[in-house]
Order: sequence, then structure tokens, then C-alpha cells
Amino acid sequence: AIDSWDVGIMTDCNFGDAKLLPGYEKKVKDSFTSKIDPNVVAVVTGFIAKDPKGRITTLGRGGSDLTATAIGAACGLDEVQVWKDVDGILTADPRLVNNALPVKSVSYEEA
Repeated sequence: AIDSWDVGIMTDCNFGDAKLLPGYEKKVKDSFTSKIDPNVVAVVTGFIAKDPKGRITTLGRGGSDLTATAIGAACGLDEVQVWKDVDGILTADPRLVNNALPVKSVSYEEA
């Protein structure tokens, strides 16, 4: 496994709800081009990153999905598949809200 910061994922310092910093895309693409054998499935940690001072941050709810899709987008992939334990995007965390409902549709920005 490879830590996300080792492939270029960098965030602001807002621990618990950190946002990706502009410019991560080139670092990620360069890492996958130069450091990772294309014949190997790369397993990269999700949800965690580092800020510019090297402190570990967390991306918050959906952070693992965000990490996967950010890496896929930076590498110019046509598709990223994320397998989940729930049916679609819900209105709330089903572990906390018993009557969480599926959201019928979301925009790219919302997802």
C-alpha cells in the first residue's frame, strides 16, 4: 500500500474536513507515471492526506471516495469504480439515522 501523500495528495490544514489543494493533479500524475509499475494494482490509502507543513489531515465523510476519484481524474481515467456497502448516496449516514433515504440524483459537483 502507498500513502496518499506519497502520490501527491495534499490538503489544507482543516483536520476532519480538509480540502484538496490546487496543483495536486500534476503531482499525482507524475507519481503514477514515474513511481508505480503500470502492471501492478496500486493500493493507495484514502481519507487521509497531509497539509503543506506535513501534518496528517482527514478529508471527512466521503474522503476515501474523494481520494479515489481525485487520483482517477488526475491520471485521466475514463472511469473510477467505488464499491460501497449502501445502495447509492443517502440523505444521512445510515449508521446514525435509521430512516436515511436514497437521493434520486446528484450533480457532479454535489457528488
